[in-house]
Amino acid sequence: MATPQQKEPSYPANLNNLIVILGAGEMGSACAYRLHEAGYPVVLTELELPTMLRTVVSYGAAVQYHAAIVEGVRTRRVPADQVRECLADGTIPILIDPNGEAARTLNPRAVIDARGIGGDHQLADAPLLIGIGEGFTAGVNCHAAIEIATPADARLILHAPADGVVRQIKCVGQWVSEGEEIAVIGGVSLIAPLAGRLRGLIDDDTIVRQGMNAAEITPQLPRWQCHLWSDEALDISGRVLETVARAI
Repeated sequence: MATPQQKEPSYPANLNNLIVILGAGEMGSACAYRLHEAGYPVVLTELELPTMLRTVVSYGAAVQYHAAIVEGVRTRRVPADQVRECLADGTIPILIDPNGEAARTLNPRAVIDARGIGGDHQLADAPLLIGIGEGFTAGVNCHAAIEIATPADARLILHAPADGVVRQIKCVGQWVSEGEEIAVIGGVSLIAPLAGRLRGLIDDDTIVRQGMNAAEITPQLPRWQCHLWSDEALDISGRVLETVARAI
């Protein structure tokens, strides 16, 4: 019997209509959840050392912690030969796959690139290739390109002040004051330039490069919303589900 935190499996343990999602940050996780709940078998892939800004709503947290639960759906870090077993118990498998091998060896019906870095894909890479964000053009490097709308609220992204390892001082959901220290990166303090709710923060012990996204502050945001997907992620994931349902 499933615990209250984990739902009963919603599809059989087969790889028919398998969907591979590249990137298990907020956007990829929201897409994985929507597709999983619609009954599609989904596999997520990530780097060995991911740099997710919103770990609390990202299945990619399973890379470091081996398992994660978001919105009652569990993901587990597994080797490629355990994908079918993982799918059988209603869990979304996540693979460490920096070179994109899963998109080739698993023969998915669809590949969704949610890494936010564009892609050098070929249309022949999968029957359906969906690109999310900048760097994608339908008919060139994907079959469907989905743009990310500008957020309606006033969010501020803070960038790493130096190369190095992250040491968190504050936690996601906390209110920070202008001039307050949020984290230390490579021995350099990351300072809040304005007061607001800390909505995202790179995990402790993550290695980052100077200039990378490191934290997110939203001036007016209830604490509980820090643990939910953004409106943009919900919108994009809904459009991805519609695209997949029409195509396969």
